[in-house]
Amino acid sequence: IKVLIQELIERLQQQATNEATQKGWCDKSLAMAKQKRDYATKEVSSLNSQMATLEALRAKLNMEVKDLAKAIKEIQDAQTEATKLREDEKAEHASVVQEAKEGLDALDTVIDLLDKFYKTASKAEVTLIQQTPQKDAPDAGFDTAEAYRGAQGDATGILGMLQVMKSDFTRTVTETEAAEKLAEKENQTFLTES
Repeated sequence: IKVLIQELIERLQQQATNEATQKGWCDKSLAMAKQKRDYATKEVSSLNSQMATLEALRAKLNMEVKDLAKAIKEIQDAQTEATKLREDEKAEHASVVQEAKEGLDALDTVIDLLDKFYKTASKAEVTLIQQTPQKDAPDAGFDTAEAYRGAQGDATGILGMLQVMKSDFTRTVTETEAAEKLAEKENQTFLTES
């Protein structure tokens, strides 16, 4: 019986040792699992916080995108309006320049004709003498046998006035072309900057 009790004691000691070893392993595994759980909880908490921050940022960026889209639309509308106004202004400038150049051409023709008339009239001679007009005929401003030589004294005044008109047309062309260049430059600057 002694042997049996001895074997039983040894077996119980062996079981106690095995249980102690298993309990140590369980305690170690449990501690590691708790540590992993704590790290995972911290990681989840950190990720949730980061996700909330990113969602707030996304909402803010979506609002900025909407605001920027609205601003872009307003800029495009302003550019469209500016382009339309610029085209109208360009057409008006072209019309003014064309009319002024036509006026210059007409004045050049008038000045040339009047200049030739006054130069030839001053040298005019009567080649055909008309019969004496009746006594009740109005006065023509020159004698019967005298050639009409034009109002030579007024010639410089008329030609001078036409020269002033010519310089006005020239100035109009120059100023309108300069205004056109400036308007084009300002329009390009606006379209580039916006």
